[in-house]
Amino acid sequence: MSRALLSLLPLLLAAACNKGDGVIGEDTAGNPPFTASLPNGGCGLPEYGWRSDEDLGEIVEWEELRDLNFTAEALNAALMSFDLGAVATATYDVEVYRVRYVTQDKGQRVEATALLSFPVSDDDSRAHRPDDVVDARHHRLHR
Repeated sequence: MSRALLSLLPLLLAAACNKGDGVIGEDTAGNPPFTASLPNGGCGLPEYGWRSDEDLGEIVEWEELRDLNFTAEALNAALMSFDLGAVATATYDVEVYRVRYVTQDKGQRVEATALLSFPVSDDDSRAHRPDDVVDARHHRLHR
């Protein structure tokens, strides 16, 4: 599969999201942070502890990447150019954001980046539901 097609995949997934019934889900604000109890280390790596810092998951910085925003028409044209018009159809325009957030890597507090793609429609331009998000994490960590 070509690199160009793979790079379009997150945008196409976001563009095809179903609007659903509008139910967002349970409010978890005020709950204690999740602490993993999964085994770690192994394969020659030493064991380490999972962090439970209050700021894990906190967004440090974000920006819209306007050059990566696409209309549904442009995404459908891209699908047609790869002979994939019968496989998928973009229903919505897509906005893309780069987000820097706090996470952990082998028990160390780090900042990482991710690309988030949101479907956009005329009727609710920025009212996105959590399951409408496509998350493509970078393989780069900021210490």
